[in-house]
Amino acid sequence: MFSVLDSLFDRHFRDTYQYLGLHTNEPGLPTSTQDLTLNIPLFIGIHLDSWDEPRIPRSARRNRFKVNTGTETRYFIFHPKPVHLITEFSELGPKVGRTQIRSYLKNNSILYKLAVRPGEGYLAPTENLLHDATTLGMKEPDRGVTALGLFYPLEHLRVCSAIRVDEASSGCWYGC
Repeated sequence: MFSVLDSLFDRHFRDTYQYLGLHTNEPGLPTSTQDLTLNIPLFIGIHLDSWDEPRIPRSARRNRFKVNTGTETRYFIFHPKPVHLITEFSELGPKVGRTQIRSYLKNNSILYKLAVRPGEGYLAPTENLLHDATTLGMKEPDRGVTALGLFYPLEHLRVCSAIRVDEASSGCWYGC
């Protein structure tokens, strides 16, 4: 699997991507992203990635390409409006933090849940999109390979659609 991905990246995106490696998450997590700068594991929930320089506008930053290499379907959760178009964040520039995100989502709770089956992947502007992943309902560890880059569409990739998380499903954005 990894040699196929390496070949795909080298053939189509050479020198335009950063390989982040294989990641594993425990099953049954409402959110999967942890703040690793703390001494204790803290799951941060819906967030923005910040891999690129703050001086680069969020709308021009690299995208995340993630492939599910596990044995079960995982879910990518996201808010549909790009951050650079959210007026509540416009004055903050690159300094959009957890407090501002939580405050915004209290009044704008529309979230989508994209099922990513084993062998499938997604391409998302995670530096400009409020997002996280959930492993709720999974029995086995969640495994994936991730890269960042300025990717362009390939003709043979199939486009998938996301399903809006029903606000009536227990009131939780992760109501899977």
